Amino acid sequence: MKGTPGAPNSISLKSPEDELYINISLNKKVFSPKNNESLEIRFSLSESAKVTIKVFNSDGNESLELIKHQDFGAGENIIRFYGKDRNNKILPSGLYILYFEVLNSETGKTASKGVSFIISNKLE
Repeated sequence: MKGTPGAPNSISLKSPEDELYINISLNKKVFSPKNNESLEIRFSLSESAKVTIKVFNSDGNESLELIKHQDFGAGENIIRFYGKDRNNKILPSGLYILYFEVLNSETGKTASKGVSFIISNKLE
């Protein structure tokens, strides 16, 4: 049997129109909130949706819910993260994960994706 793994074919159950896509990019992978740096988070949605973004530390513990069920339009969206927790305190140095949960409440389509970054408060 021949075919391309992962590519749609005549026996695929879902078409691209059935999926909600999210692409995420960061302006840097390492930043220092103590040096007044921030993280620019760009994400593109294939359609309008409600977005939740959570920040997890390397132990898997939630450090912050950055955005909760906020409406964003299709196309590119930009937000900034200043490396601070719920109490407005700078997070400690370490590896973190930005975890996106996306829901189009009209169609029921969902998507989720994570991207890692590092806070390094030792940079001068």
